[in-house]
Amino acid sequence: MTNTDGNLKYRVDQLESGMKELKSDMKKLLTNHLPHIQQEMVTVKTEARVWACINAGAIIIGIIVSKMFF
Repeated sequence: MTNTDGNLKYRVDQLESGMKELKSDMKKLLTNHLPHIQQEMVTVKTEARVWACINAGAIIIGIIVSKMFF
């Protein structure tokens, strides 16, 4: 029975160690990486909106010009 108990203690110790590392990594991710990712997403959204407006404007101008001259 002592071998099983030792194996169980070893496995629990490994699990606790892994959880400590996971908590540390998650904390780093939440504090360091997410603000940068969020800022970049705002930039991408703004660029997408600007390009969508430019394209919509170009289509509208194209329709107006085609109706006027053709």
